[in-house]
Amino acid sequence: MIAEGFPIASRISNMADYSPSQSVPSSSTHLASLRSDGAPEVNAVAYLEALLDDSVDMIVVTDAEGSIVWTNTTVLRVMGHAPNDVVGKPILDFVHPDEVVVIADSMRSTMGRAGGADPIEVRIATIDGGWKYCEVVGNNRLADPQVGGVVWHAR
Repeated sequence: MIAEGFPIASRISNMADYSPSQSVPSSSTHLASLRSDGAPEVNAVAYLEALLDDSVDMIVVTDAEGSIVWTNTTVLRVMGHAPNDVVGKPILDFVHPDEVVVIADSMRSTMGRAGGADPIEVRIATIDGGWKYCEVVGNNRLADPQVGGVVWHAR
């Protein structure tokens, strides 16, 4: 799920045209290959999305204010939250109240510089009202026009 206006949305807006019968790039195919108009190949985008959805890590992208703009489907498998239900919400809504300060400090640190931050351990809300401990690492990609957000990996 992708929030409207997010840079990656325009890059994969043609995903509706993808069908599973289309070929998936082999390992020898350069995944960043572009069509003559400069847009990414639909197959490459679908291939990368499938890899991200099979990831062990929950991958969440937030904007500069900390609102979730994209997530892989691992959040559904691990936490029970459907991607559509978390996009548009502040990431802090899913952090245990006792650890909001810890993640907020990490967010400030991550957003204050390019690159990654040190991993932290926090409890993240599950759909059933419980909490799971996760190691979380953020990587500031706000200045990257291809991403335009902070990428968070949690496991």
